[in-house]
Parts: sequence; structure tokens; C-alpha cells
Amino acid sequence: MENFIVCGDIMLDHNVFVEAEKLANEAPIPVFGLQKEEFTLGGCGNVVKNLRGLGCGSLHLFSAIGDDEAGRRISDALVKRLGVVSHLCVVDGYRTCVKRRYFCDNKIVFRCDTEVGLVVPSFAEEVEAVLKTESIDCIILSDYNKGVLTAQVCEDIIRLGTVYGVFTCVDPKQDYTKYKGCSLIKPNKKEACALLQLEAKTPLIELHKRMFELVGPKYSVITLAEEGITLYDGATMIQERTGARKIIDVTGAGDIVCAILGYFMHSPAVVPSKVLQLATRIATKSVEFPGTYTLTRGDLLPLSKVVEVSAIRNLKSGSRIVFTNGCFDFLHSGHIHLFKFCKALGGTVVLGLNSDDSVSRLKGSTRPVNLLQTRLDVLEAIHYIDWIVVFEEDTPLRVLEELRPDVLVKGGDYAAETIVGKEFAGEIRICSFMEGVSSTATIKKIKES
Repeated sequence: MENFIVCGDIMLDHNVFVEAEKLANEAPIPVFGLQKEEFTLGGCGNVVKNLRGLGCGSLHLFSAIGDDEAGRRISDALVKRLGVVSHLCVVDGYRTCVKRRYFCDNKIVFRCDTEVGLVVPSFAEEVEAVLKTESIDCIILSDYNKGVLTAQVCEDIIRLGTVYGVFTCVDPKQDYTKYKGCSLIKPNKKEACALLQLEAKTPLIELHKRMFELVGPKYSVITLAEEGITLYDGATMIQERTGARKIIDVTGAGDIVCAILGYFMHSPAVVPSKVLQLATRIATKSVEFPGTYTLTRGDLLPLSKVVEVSAIRNLKSGSRIVFTNGCFDFLHSGHIHLFKFCKALGGTVVLGLNSDDSVSRLKGSTRPVNLLQTRLDVLEAIHYIDWIVVFEEDTPLRVLEELRPDVLVKGGDYAAETIVGKEFAGEIRICSFMEGVSSTATIKKIKES
């Protein structure tokens, strides 16, 4: 497992979800009713969350908080929930940065910030102490210009990275001179133009070349919002473009890219184009969610929902697995009812699907009507289903033995003791049939007509 040090400005994200209920009597303004609120780690804390979601090993955080409620929330969230080795410095006079975002109908309405900038004492010696005692793969500097990453701190840590042979990944702000000699630097285009004092219309390749001249990284990465991400290695520039997406909230997309780059780009065997494809795909996905999206190992799987059992099993840690199975030859409302039932149980829904030969043995030589790829195309489009496993046997016994789901769901009036593979599931749930709907009945009706 990869081991990381993350240094930077940590914040508390306070997301408030409201619903417009009426107009106020005292002024022509809407009155909002509180639906829910949540507290999550922001700033470099979001990078930490995403590295943990990817399954990293040892994870050290260097940052500063104030002696206040927001600081204590951050400390508790880090130590108790994420298992991070915390090197948080409580600074007198420092007010923990809080970003409050208000959402209505999953759209951000406004943001209210609480912050007091302050120069934080250097912690480079503490970083070196970790480097001396642990094998660290990457140091990430997540700079939000709130006072933690001073010029001296950045210079010292990048120098330590060079001395100890550790990859340094920088998400920068303002002064490029702080980051000279880093391994990778990742501004967005607006930041790159500001850092380099160039016009917004400057061609991307010129931005990258100028970055190499002034900062001297191994890789220069510039994010382009809906236009994707570019990477330059001193010789070649590559660009990955995003697919069309419904943008709800872009918060944290840059942190996701930073975490992915830090997680993969340090490897000597890295294929930059593959990492860029992954970062672009997941960052694009992340903007469809209100608040900050947190990576999981599942995000590293292929775009297709069709996977081997072993892939799901490797990702099972911390996720509730709900399993159901069937032929699903002619999809109908009863099947959708079953999928909804599974998803409502919470967790990851895994569908076991009989192969064509398996369906023929169970249903007769005229079945399936819809061959496997056609059935997969339809099932992959159903958002209640997370993963699909195809099996050749008549029953999913082998799949269940390997997967060992938390919940096994069957449709109809099964008695628990007759269900195949029940011994490999945490619990059995029965989803009642919808009367009058079945694939067999549908096929019969079509033939008779």
C-alpha cells in the first residue's frame, strides 16, 4: 500500500440542505425549511479523504486548526473516522476556516465563509522525522493560501522530497516560486495564468513550457473544467476531455484530481495517459453530486458494470453488499420492483446474471429470447444496479461462496431453507412478486398475438 504525507490548509465544509416553503411576510424573500446538514473535511482534508477512499496505507496530515468547535470537529473526524496520523497544530489566534454551502433542490444557492488567515509555524522538521522512520511514496502540498504553506515551508518540504527520493505533488496558489523543484504541479488554467503572469488566451502548450522553465517539475498538469485535463512531461502534451455531464456542484473536483495524481504518478512504471483518463472520468462524475464527492476503490473499476466476483470482493471493505440473481430475459415492471427493493436495503447492489447456456438449460432451447449482450446493455442502464456478475452454472452458488454478500434477496414465496447459497449470506430477504407479470407470460402473450 502507498504511504502519503499531506500538508496544507484544512477546512471544515458545512453543507446545509434546505427546501423553499413559502414567501416571508416581512419581505419578498423565500423562507427555507431545514432538511439536513452535514459536516465534512474540506481543503487538504478533502485530499486526505480521497486518498483514504482509494485505500492508501499510512497517511500523515500536517495542518493547523484553531482552538474552536470547528477545529475540534476536524480533529475528531480525522482521528476517529479516517485513521489518519494527525500532526494538527492548534494555533492561538487562528480561527478554523469553515465554508458553509446552502443547497436547495440539489443546487448551491450561496456560500458563507468564516476564516482568519495567519502564518503558521514551520513543521518541516516534523515532516523529516516521518521521512526518516517510514517509507513514504508521495508528499502532497494542498495550498489554499490560508497561511499553512508559507514559502519557506514549501521550499523546505520540496527539498526534503528531493533528498529522500519522495515524489512531491503540488496543488498551487499564487506564488510559483514556492514550488520550484516539485515533481508535479497542478493548477487550473486560471491559476496557471495568474502564477505565470500570462494572458488567459495563452496557448496551453506555452503555459506548460513556461511552467517547466520557472518551476522545473517532472510533470505539469493543467485542469480545464469542462474541457478536461492536460499533462506535459517536457516533451509531449496530452489532453483528456470530459463527457457531457449535468453539473450540480464543482466543489472538491480539483482535490479529487490531486489525490489521483498523487496516488498514481509517483510510480516509475506509471502510464500518464491512463492516469489522466481516470482523473478526468472521476472528476467529471464528481460534479454531479451536491457537496464534495469522496473516491472509493470502486471508482477505479472499468466504466462497465460487468465485473468478475474477485473485483467486487476486493472492494467490499466498508460496503454492504446486496445480491440478487436471475435470467432477466424479458425485463418487466416486476424486475424493476425487485431492483428497487434491493437498492432500498442500502449498500452496493450486485446482480448475478445467468449466461445464455445457463438460461437454455433452465428455460428450454428457445430461450433466451434476448442474448447475453442485449440483456447486459439493458441492465447496465438501470441505476439501481451497481455491478453485474455473469455465471455459467445453473445456480449462483459459486458466486455466493466467493462473494459472501451481507444480504441475499430472492423474489417470490421462497422458504429461506430452500434458497441456494443461503449459508454464504449474512441474511435473507424476500421481495414479494408483482401479480400478473413475468417474462414467460410476456413471451406467451407475444406469440399468441
